[in-house]
Formats: sequence, C-alpha cells, structure tokens
Amino acid sequence: MGSIQLARPLPETEEVDSSNLQNLNTTGFMQLTVSSTAVALPALNVFQPVYALVQCETANVRYTLDGTTPTASIGMLLVAGSAVEVWGNGDIGRFRAIRVSVDGQLNVSYAR
Repeated sequence: MGSIQLARPLPETEEVDSSNLQNLNTTGFMQLTVSSTAVALPALNVFQPVYALVQCETANVRYTLDGTTPTASIGMLLVAGSAVEVWGNGDIGRFRAIRVSVDGQLNVSYAR
C-alpha cells in the first residue's frame, strides 16, 4: 500500500505508512463547548495529533475543515450522537465548528 502525506501547521510534512495506522496511540482527550461563535480544536502543540475523533454529544453542529468559518446553515452537519474522523495535522488545525440552534458539546480524542 502507498503512504499518506500528513500536513503539519509548519511547512514540514510527515509521511505515515498507511499499513501502520493501527499503531496510533491516544495522546489526549478534551471536551469543547460549541456556541454561536465558531471554535477550533485547541491543543495541537500539546498532543501533536495526526488523527482526531470528534463526537458530537448534545446538539447538532456544523463544521468545516478548510479553515473557513461555518455558520448555523453553512458547513458539514454533525448530528448529535454521531462522530467524524479528522486525519492530518492540517485538517485538525483548520477544523472549525459552530452550533446549529443550541449550544453543543464535542468530545475529542487525539492520536499520534
């Protein structure tokens, strides 16, 4: 199998062999409240993740992965009780979320 290029916030890149993805180790967990102002996933420098599992726990949110700011009606819908996998430092760093109608909570597990 080929390899996956993962972008970091810095200009350097890291190559990860996709046959080794089962060797990821959890590096951190956090809960994030999502309200009427878009929020990003913090702690990239602490956890140095290449993977994030983002679970929407309490209320629907919208998110983007390209750094643009989502709104209550624009962005990918993440329904309460569902989750999205985010791969690569670049996409993790550009992740933004906002509530659809009422404040929500995201549970985030980081891995490297």
